Amino acid sequence: MSLLGYSFETKIGVRLDITPFALEITDRHVVDLELVDTACMEREGDLNLSFFRDITGFLVVFDVSNDESFKDLEKWLELIGRNGSLVACKVIVGNKVDLKERKVSYEAGYKFASDRKLPYFETSAKEGTNVKAAFEKLCKDVLDIEKGNL
Repeated sequence: MSLLGYSFETKIGVRLDITPFALEITDRHVVDLELVDTACMEREGDLNLSFFRDITGFLVVFDVSNDESFKDLEKWLELIGRNGSLVACKVIVGNKVDLKERKVSYEAGYKFASDRKLPYFETSAKEGTNVKAAFEKLCKDVLDIEKGNL
């Protein structure tokens, strides 16, 4: 994952991954984050949802080359809504835009996010395209909530 300075890994892990890192979002502001990657959890029962309560920001990611992952967005948003903080920020991310076999259009992803009044980004984790921008938007929204601006 280039954002964290690691090499890109194509294998999905078998456990919940929690990675701490710092993200500079302005010249004078660095945000300490813990990235929780749930990609290895295929079933709701595999994931302990109680930790959602302590999370203030979610990047809800789908694969633009897999329409099933796009359909799962609603499920993830419902899980966050039922188990997460009432003020949790969410950003919808369409990933793998570097692939040619696209199944979900930009317009469909944007409409899904826009209908829910959520920001939308398209990224390539492999190439590092737009990844930092999605994290920056999420961090700025979380900081605005903490300051009482949202």
